[in-house]
Amino acid sequence: MSDANSVIVGRLIDAWNRQDLEAALEAMHPECEVRGIEVRETLRGHGGVAAGFRDWFDAFEEFTIEPEDFISDGDRVLVPMRQRARGKGSGLEIEQRFYQLFTLRDGMVVRFEEYSEEADAREALAGPPRT
Repeated sequence: MSDANSVIVGRLIDAWNRQDLEAALEAMHPECEVRGIEVRETLRGHGGVAAGFRDWFDAFEEFTIEPEDFISDGDRVLVPMRQRARGKGSGLEIEQRFYQLFTLRDGMVVRFEEYSEEADAREALAGPPRT
């Protein structure tokens, strides 16, 4: 992970794993957009993103998100991820693989999208940015 955008994304992922919402938001533009796999609507701005991630943090007793690679293409970075988590109330353990596509501008994440399928994520990376 040598390019600047990949380093920024790596720091953001580290902040999520520490559940350090403040540090995560420092890497994100105040008007950022997040479209997750399990989120029905796009989260917008620091307020929307913070609320979404607080809900996520509250749902799990523990979780880790492990980046498998950082595939940089100009202002975008695709990151295949492996997540391991245990639900707070249920104790249910999950492990899943998914893909996050980050778009950066001026050293900040302005958008990120999650995909469950690699082909969809790579197609989005190859297409025009949505910002």
